[in-house]
Amino acid sequence: MSKDVLFLTGVEDFSTIIEKKTYYIDKTSYLKELFMSTSEVMNALFIRPRRFGKTLNMNMIKEFCELNYQNPGDKSYQQKLFIDNGRNLAVATDEYKELREKVMGEFPVISISFRGVEGSYFYEAVSKILLKISSLYEKFIFLRESKLQTKEQIEAFSYIYNFSTTKNTKLFKPEYLAEAKQICGSFLSTLAEMLFKEYQKKVLVIIDEYDVPLQKAVIAKEPYYDDMLDIIKQISVSTFKQNPDPWLYKGIVSGCLRIAHQSVFTDANNFTTYGMNREPYTGFFGFTKDETHKLLDDCGLSDKENDVKEWYDGYRFGKKHIYCPWSLISYCDEALHGSTDKPQQFWVNTSGNDLITMFTDNSMEAHNAENIDKLQKLMEGENVDISLMEFTTYPDLRVGVSFDVFMTLMLHTGYVTFAEGSDTIDKVTLRIPNQEVLYCFNKKRELLFGENNPYWYNQTLSLVDLLMANKTDEAQAYQKYRR
Repeated sequence: MSKDVLFLTGVEDFSTIIEKKTYYIDKTSYLKELFMSTSEVMNALFIRPRRFGKTLNMNMIKEFCELNYQNPGDKSYQQKLFIDNGRNLAVATDEYKELREKVMGEFPVISISFRGVEGSYFYEAVSKILLKISSLYEKFIFLRESKLQTKEQIEAFSYIYNFSTTKNTKLFKPEYLAEAKQICGSFLSTLAEMLFKEYQKKVLVIIDEYDVPLQKAVIAKEPYYDDMLDIIKQISVSTFKQNPDPWLYKGIVSGCLRIAHQSVFTDANNFTTYGMNREPYTGFFGFTKDETHKLLDDCGLSDKENDVKEWYDGYRFGKKHIYCPWSLISYCDEALHGSTDKPQQFWVNTSGNDLITMFTDNSMEAHNAENIDKLQKLMEGENVDISLMEFTTYPDLRVGVSFDVFMTLMLHTGYVTFAEGSDTIDKVTLRIPNQEVLYCFNKKRELLFGENNPYWYNQTLSLVDLLMANKTDEAQAYQKYRR
């Protein structure tokens, strides 16, 4: 077994992975598709489950495209990171020469992630957005000294930076919260206009995990979905307009869900959504069968391929079988440098699985035994047939959604996948993808039907009491009512 393969589990910074000579599965071939193919799009929305490499890929794109702000035209950073690193990345080959000349190190880049934007109350979540704005503006603080910017632009920049830095802890005051919401809607376009003016180059905008604040808003102590939706919409409208500003080169956005009806991108119809089954990006996120085979071979773990397949494979993205990258890297790292080479659950530990909890709780309260029975079928390894339903809004989960809507949501978030032979549009067949996700469902089953859940536990005790008293008619009536 090889011991010299190094991993940085949880690190999603491309430069750190390359510079520290840790393991990287090359996804740079997709850069040509993104920026120079005949199917190139203005704005792209990538929808994938969590922990499937979205953030690392977004960061890789940023590092490849971003110009040297102090010395425009200097591409030595990218040359070292992508070309002269001894890894023979796809983008370093002659086939990508034109891409390197036209795109590498050529554009101002605004990149922001909404991961971690949450709070028990609305103002707490907005405060976290301000902290991200403050950090972003700190990177471009040199623009305040530019001779190319107008006095008004510099004042607007300074106002946003100073407010985000000094007032982010005071948003419990309504007047500050109102100002903060305005800043959230304008910070990106204000910065982009200045960068465009400074370098006479269009700006690449990257937004990672755009939908996290919306999901967290639903499960908050005091839910604030509509307020957060307004902010995300403002950012979208001011950045990705139907008739885009002259400063926009391209927008690249990632998330788990495309929300319908109250769409974040209502006024940005030039968005192209790349779901799990839309080519040519089905292999862009996650590890393909061939990539997984090489990884295990490099680690001296080829004899574990069947175990790995059972635990971490099972996802269907288009015609490809995709492995969960977070779990696979975590497994290899543990097998090489930890205490065991037995598969474990890694992916399920990265979330509280709030979506399953919310749906099952609502099903119990509504005495909807049919929903629970279908979940039970999944946990027993059976397939379920549904009609794919475009997801509406997160708050629907609180008031109850159909099983088909819930399963569509589960599909996008990685809890289920398409069964072999299933169509991928309209009426489809779904299954739990692998042993790791099944573990998650089984833990949820233990919670639902165990004594730690007073709802089901008390109902069971009542039913047992009736049966012990030989009150079979009452027991049957009780059970029928509960179903």
